Amino acid sequence: MLSCPMCRKPLPGTPSRCYACRGDLSALRHLRALADHHFNDAVRAARTRRWDQAAELLAVALVLNPADEEARGLLRKVHLHQKRVRKGARNRTFRR
Repeated sequence: MLSCPMCRKPLPGTPSRCYACRGDLSALRHLRALADHHFNDAVRAARTRRWDQAAELLAVALVLNPADEEARGLLRKVHLHQKRVRKGARNRTFRR
């Protein structure tokens, strides 16, 4: 759960103002929306097997929202695919 950066009270969802201190949370909402945008772009990249691009977008999403477990889980899967692709490329270069 998200908490207000000013008063540290827990916030359900991402309101525009803190329910406790009435602090402006518009910048925080913008960061969350930007993180969601990067995550969605990463999903599209992963669906088209652009693993490096997906990993980069997920890394940015996690910088913007470190608590995003869904992004963290997808990044683990993308890393597995990257390893498989690299391993396959190495095997092809050594074959005759």
